[in-house]
Amino acid sequence: MARVSRRLEEEGFAAHMILQVHDELDFECPVDEVERLTAMVRDVMEHVVDLRVPLIAEASTGITWADAK
Repeated sequence: MARVSRRLEEEGFAAHMILQVHDELDFECPVDEVERLTAMVRDVMEHVVDLRVPLIAEASTGITWADAK
């Protein structure tokens, strides 16, 4: 999550990470950033460590947290 937060700032996202619940991250972002944000977060989370098995990060979007599930 720290790497995601750093990348948000470094890459000039308007998005904000507003919540972390266990292994879930919740963001608020403009609609035009959704695809780029999703790609960045998945990339960071899937490559945070090298393991013999792949890490897979899922992403979903919605107006509310309930809509994104």
